[in-house]
Amino acid sequence: MLKKLIKRLRRPNSTWKRFGNYCLNYISKSLRIPYVLGFPEAIFIEPTNLCNLKCPLCPAGSGNNKREKGMLALGNFKKIIDEIGGYIYDLVLANYGEPFINPQILDMLYYAQKKRISTRLITNALLIDNITAAGIVKSGLDRIVISLDGIDQEAYSSYRIGGQLSKVIEAINLIVEAKNEQKKSFPLVYVQFIITKYNEHQMEEARDLAKKLKVDRLIFKKLCDLNGFPSSLSYLERYLPSNQAYRAYKTEGGVISYNTDKLDINFCSMAWNYPAVNWDGSLYPCCFDYGNLDMGNVFEDGFKNVWNNRKFIRLRSKISKGKKELPYCGNCSINIYEDIIKEIN
Repeated sequence: MLKKLIKRLRRPNSTWKRFGNYCLNYISKSLRIPYVLGFPEAIFIEPTNLCNLKCPLCPAGSGNNKREKGMLALGNFKKIIDEIGGYIYDLVLANYGEPFINPQILDMLYYAQKKRISTRLITNALLIDNITAAGIVKSGLDRIVISLDGIDQEAYSSYRIGGQLSKVIEAINLIVEAKNEQKKSFPLVYVQFIITKYNEHQMEEARDLAKKLKVDRLIFKKLCDLNGFPSSLSYLERYLPSNQAYRAYKTEGGVISYNTDKLDINFCSMAWNYPAVNWDGSLYPCCFDYGNLDMGNVFEDGFKNVWNNRKFIRLRSKISKGKKELPYCGNCSINIYEDIIKEIN
C-alpha cells in the first residue's frame, strides 16, 4: 500500500489535489463503498464511435454497437475536463471508434496536456499524414498505441478489414521522424499485434519490424471477441490461432472459459476508478461495455451528479456482492487481462 502511494505521489503530473483524490478513490474501491469518495483516478473518453475499418470481433466493425453514431464536440470535451481534469491522473482518448475521424482530436490532445493529464490514444493510424504526425508530437501526447496485426497485407487485412498495412507503417515512420525533428521523446509509440490464425507465424518477424520502425514497445495480444463472451467457438475458428498457447479461450468438458489458470476474484474496480464517457456524454462503468449500462449523461447533468447517482450506486453495490451475477460483467476478462497480453520492450 505504502509503495503504491509513494509511486503515485512521484508521478510527473502528480499534485496534492490528484493525490488526495487517488487516496479517497483507493479507500472506496478497497472497502467496496458504492458511493465513491472522490472522482475516478483515470477515464476513457470516446472521440467518436465511427470507424473506418470492419474488424469482425469489434462492436464498431461488426455493427453490434447500436448506439447513435456521432463525434464528440470540443466544447463538450473541455466541459468534462474542466470539471474533473484536476483530479484524474490518466486519460485514454479511445473507445469504440477511430479517434482521428474526429477533426478536433488534436485540439483535445492539446487541451488535455494543458491540464497536465497523462494521455494515451489508441488508433489504427490509417488517417495519420505528415501534418497530423507533427501535430501529435507537438501536442505533448504521452503514448500512442497503433494496431499492426501482420507483417504483410494479407495477414493484416484478414482481421483489419478495409485497412492498408503500408499506410500504418508510413504513419509510424512519420511519428518517429516528427519526434526526431522536434527533438522530443514523446509520445511513446506502442505497436499492438493481435495474434490470429493468419499472423501467428509472423511473431518473430513482427519483433524485427518493431525494431526497424524504432517503436518503444511491441505488445502481443490474444484475440478476444469484444462483442461479448462467446457461446460457441465455431464462428471464431476462422480467426483463432492454431497454437493453443496464443488463444484467449479454451474448452473443457464442453464448457468455454478463458485460457488461464488465474482465478477470477469476482469483483471489478473499474466502476470505481476507470469509467468511460462516450461521445454523446453517456457515462458507462468501464470501456468493456459498449451499449448496456448507461448511467446517465455527464454533459446534461454534470459528471459529479452522474458519478454517484442512484443508478451507479446500485450497480457498484451489485458488483461488490459479485460481478459474476451480472449479465454484462460475469464473463469479463478484466481480472485475467495480464494473461491475455504479453508486452515486450
